[in-house]
Amino acid sequence: MSELPRGLRNRNPGNIRRSAVRYKGETESDDAAFKTFASTAWGYRAMFVLLHTYRVRHRIATLRGMIARWAPPSRTTRAPICAPSSGEAASTPTPKSTPATARP
Repeated sequence: MSELPRGLRNRNPGNIRRSAVRYKGETESDDAAFKTFASTAWGYRAMFVLLHTYRVRHRIATLRGMIARWAPPSRTTRAPICAPSSGEAASTPTPKSTPATARP
């Protein structure tokens, strides 16, 4: 049986890198580059919180902008990531959330 990919082993499906930001459900780990979570649900929650931060703090309103920040060209080849988002939806602003609809 092959070993699971790093994101699944760390229960970090978004491969969120280590930083000073602490997320609920984050656990200590030996992985020097990426965060680790107590469950995959906590990993998904951290992704949603991070995307919410992009929207609110950094004022990134499009899917293309969020992808560019999440996976900058300096770290990855974005062509496979951006291909599904190259249409109208990629440049259309995302709907604004309200406290009633989204809480990190």
